[in-house]
Amino acid sequence: MRYRSSSRACAAVGAAALALLLAACAPAASPAASAPPTALPAPASSTTVPQPPLEQVSFRLDWAIQGHHGPYFAALDKGFWREQGLEVTIGEGRGSPVTVDVVANKSDTFGNVDAGTMAMRVSQGASVRMVANFLQKNPQAVISRGDAAIRTPQELVGKSLGANPTSTSAQLFPAMLKASNIPEDKVTIVSMDIGALPTALIQKRVDGILDYGFTDVARLESQGIEAYALPYGITSLTLGIITSNDLLTQKPELVRRFVAGAVKGWQYAEQHPDETAAILKQHFPEIDEALYLKILKGSFDLLHTPRTEGKPLGWMAKEDWEETQEMLVQYLGLTNQLPVDNYYTNEFLAPGS
Repeated sequence: MRYRSSSRACAAVGAAALALLLAACAPAASPAASAPPTALPAPASSTTVPQPPLEQVSFRLDWAIQGHHGPYFAALDKGFWREQGLEVTIGEGRGSPVTVDVVANKSDTFGNVDAGTMAMRVSQGASVRMVANFLQKNPQAVISRGDAAIRTPQELVGKSLGANPTSTSAQLFPAMLKASNIPEDKVTIVSMDIGALPTALIQKRVDGILDYGFTDVARLESQGIEAYALPYGITSLTLGIITSNDLLTQKPELVRRFVAGAVKGWQYAEQHPDETAAILKQHFPEIDEALYLKILKGSFDLLHTPRTEGKPLGWMAKEDWEETQEMLVQYLGLTNQLPVDNYYTNEFLAPGS
């Protein structure tokens, strides 16, 4: 590098100061090449990408809150539907027939209903279809006191049984008698409101009652009454999720997302039943948490039939639907038989879910 200096100033100083003076008088050096300035990071954006709003859907239960409804509230509280972009509102029901109707007329987006009841409504023109079924083993049973348990079909002879005549349990009971070669006139049916059944059994006004075994045994035992449930032993699918056929064609991805959240709720409830019962208690403070936990656990035994073992949770077998329809024809007065794919589809269940 070359430096330029003043000759007058340099002559006045001694040799000893020459080097310092040269350094002081020399013009500033020009670098051969300047390094490029270091790039500063771009300032963070002051705006965030807006998330799409959650899609609002409603879900109508089959009845007032029960222990086996817990998985749906687990899906709600654990955010499984929100993960799917859905804001779900759950409402209690007033029976499967009413729930089928409100889904068919699109007052509610989805419903939880008895499969046989839905099939009866579809045969009469309701445009709905089941997209997942979670209570697949038939829960109907003859429930008796432990101190006078009815343990075999043959022990039904000469007994009196309380039943609500309009219930599926009462209407399918002849199928159990027929399978055991027991004439219907050998058993006395005492008609009563469904809410009066447990009390009638506790007070020994009847020898047994016809209802869901896993719910009534739990209710009786919560009152200190040992109870026994004799299953009907028939194939008739029970509770599952339905929606309108229009929604299936117009918004199939919405259906897929709702089903995915529901399945995840059932899976979580199986793994965390105590927490699921506690979630129910948070939503319904008046319930007996221990009782609802016992009912919830009882429902896990009903999740699969022999034909659906090893299949994704909620998956339905065509043969189970065919047997369900046959029960409806023989015992519930179904006259307009349809190909069973009019009743259900597995299309919206994720593989391996």
